[in-house]
Amino acid sequence: SGGAHWRYAATLRVSCRMTLSVARRAGKTVYGLLVGRQRRPWFDIWPGLTLERDSLGSWARVLYRGQLAAELLPCRSLTDRKFESIAVVGAGPSLRNQAHDRLSDYDIILTNGSLALIGDKHIHPAAVFIEDEGFVVNCPELVVAIPDGTHCFFSPPVLRAICAIDPAHLGRWRVSLAEVLHRPVGSRRPDWGELASRHFVIVSGGNVLFSSDCDRGFGSCGTVVYCALQLAVQCAPRSIGLAGVDLMNLEQPRVHEVPGQRRPPSRLQRRLPSILQGFSLAAKVCHKRGIATVNYSAASLVPAAEFPYNDLLDRPRAPAG
Repeated sequence: SGGAHWRYAATLRVSCRMTLSVARRAGKTVYGLLVGRQRRPWFDIWPGLTLERDSLGSWARVLYRGQLAAELLPCRSLTDRKFESIAVVGAGPSLRNQAHDRLSDYDIILTNGSLALIGDKHIHPAAVFIEDEGFVVNCPELVVAIPDGTHCFFSPPVLRAICAIDPAHLGRWRVSLAEVLHRPVGSRRPDWGELASRHFVIVSGGNVLFSSDCDRGFGSCGTVVYCALQLAVQCAPRSIGLAGVDLMNLEQPRVHEVPGQRRPPSRLQRRLPSILQGFSLAAKVCHKRGIATVNYSAASLVPAAEFPYNDLLDRPRAPAG
């Protein structure tokens, strides 16, 4: 029932915030002060998480407290498939009043709060992408509700946060590692010049990187949608569309949030310059590769010159009969 689901979600959120959020926040601060910013990526897998490579040097296994939690798949197990049109979906408020069923013909990559759309019978994601462990802490009920067999791309801290809830969940999904380039697993933080010189990294002014080889890592600019865009580009579809990527109505509840309910403050406002640089770079890469780009949100700060608005999700429905 709805009441039982609400009680379950509330209990799970309180438990996660008590066991993950407070301790992690305090520990991260202390760890950063002790070892410095360059060594902070080590903290992403502490405590309890170990990632192992195979004999070829590729990430292969997730262990939690010494026990196998999941086998890792290479990103190419998704990107080698044939795709026609991909929709990368954020959690912007614009999604609330849109016709989600019109995405049923698209291959969909859901990010963070857009997981709330999974309850829609028309939404069957080709992949799920979660980079921020804070989302797992604040919305664990959406994470554990990801359907069995879904291809999930999780960063190291997200893997650790899910294991802290119950490592058995990872065994339900097809899991790939989403390693962020400037936060390499269990290693020091590389400097900008070192990252920009790598042959699979694309740079275009500013301070944003785009990865053309997701198995080697993802560039980050302040929103998980940018990481998912890199995955979509590597899939080489004919077109990529953005949905729920608004960036201009940050005070409104996102698609997974209840109006009037207390919610974590958005960090997008202070990251906007980098985020817009990232979308501009992604659009340039798409156009160079012959991939068309569209934006299904009319309430979006993403420049229309790079992702032109398409009213597919906003068109009035034809009268019945």
